[in-house]
Amino acid sequence: MKIHTKILGITLLLAVWGSTAYAQNTETRNLSSFSRVSIGISGDVELREGSQSSIKIQASGVDLNEIETEVLGDKLRIRWKRGYRNWRRRTNVKIWLTYKSLRGVSVSGSADVFAKSVIRGNDLYLRISGSGNFEGQIAVKNLETRISGSGRLDISGSANSQMIGISGSGSVRAFDLKSNSAEVRISGSGNARLSVKDALTAKISGSGSVRYKGNPPRIISKSSGSGSVRSVN
Repeated sequence: MKIHTKILGITLLLAVWGSTAYAQNTETRNLSSFSRVSIGISGDVELREGSQSSIKIQASGVDLNEIETEVLGDKLRIRWKRGYRNWRRRTNVKIWLTYKSLRGVSVSGSADVFAKSVIRGNDLYLRISGSGNFEGQIAVKNLETRISGSGRLDISGSANSQMIGISGSGSVRAFDLKSNSAEVRISGSGNARLSVKDALTAKISGSGSVRYKGNPPRIISKSSGSGSVRSVN
């Protein structure tokens, strides 16, 4: 009887510990100024322009102390603490990030990033390494996007010039991004969808595809493999 009581007590204790150790927790952290962000965790990340840099983290299934936020130079790094291994399938992380100005976003892993404010400036660099996604509206002079893996970029707005580089099966969806000139390089089975007014250069190695809207008078197209470049006006 005593043994049964002890087992029952231990079971209840473990149940209580499990319900509290991985409950949903929220924390707001102040940050020094940054203009680039590197995201190395899984979860949803919302970007918003504001007067003060800050980050709000909401997580369940993981200790918030395991999520590291550090500004080095002008770059904010969001990543798991060194030595931490996230094996729990039920981990759920959501981040709200406020920036004063932004010129670079890098995603490594499977984070989904949503820009809730129009990203404005001269130059903007967007990079995805892995299966992450980025969605947002921009208004910049020069845009460079790179995907390595199966990630996806959904971009609207305007850019005077844009460069797209895809290695793997990634996808850039930018029909709603107005640009004067564009250069696209694809290695693999990736695909790019864009709008261009004056000049388009497209080079494909593999089975990738480029589809464009607009009537640029200058088009340079090279393909080795089964890749294709076509107008969809």
